[in-house]
Amino acid sequence: MSDVLPFLVIGVVSGSLYGLAGMGLTLTYKTAGVFNFAHGAVGAAGAYAFFELHFTHGVAWPVALVIVVGVLGPALGLVFERIGRRLADVSPASGIVGTVGLLLLLQGFLTWTFGAETRNVPAFLPTTGFRLAGVNISWGQVIVTILAAGAALGLYALLQFTAIGAAMRAVVDDAPLLALTGTPPAACGQSRG
Repeated sequence: MSDVLPFLVIGVVSGSLYGLAGMGLTLTYKTAGVFNFAHGAVGAAGAYAFFELHFTHGVAWPVALVIVVGVLGPALGLVFERIGRRLADVSPASGIVGTVGLLLLLQGFLTWTFGAETRNVPAFLPTTGFRLAGVNISWGQVIVTILAAGAALGLYALLQFTAIGAAMRAVVDDAPLLALTGTPPAACGQSRG
């Protein structure tokens, strides 16, 4: 059993990161009805922005994180919300083509701006840690796992226990019916129908 524990720790941390990506895709689909193939490219844009701010320009990583998540994320969200509105009212095939087009546009922009070479990212989260059952666990791994679990619980609570969460889910099911309740579908996600 002790031979498996290091792989279990690595798997939990990696699974947490994959879970975050999956939550983003699911949230987009649940609230907009559009499967966003450009989701990963948007994440890559954030990663490149963080790399440039922290490693190239020397901005402290918490500040770089706040800039990327608090400024760049919402800005890209507003741009893609406008595009998503248009894609929500087209056929599913056209919506897929639209998000693939966004994927190619973002990949092309990132390649043009940063080049195609692989970048190695030095660790910026704490690498010190502790031993548990003979396995070294870093504080960075703990932070990633806790943030992913917190995001999952927060997203679940938002969608299940708040009025805006119910409205966001209702947009995909029946936007005209949601509008009858006095909640504009555009305020909760994409218009459908």
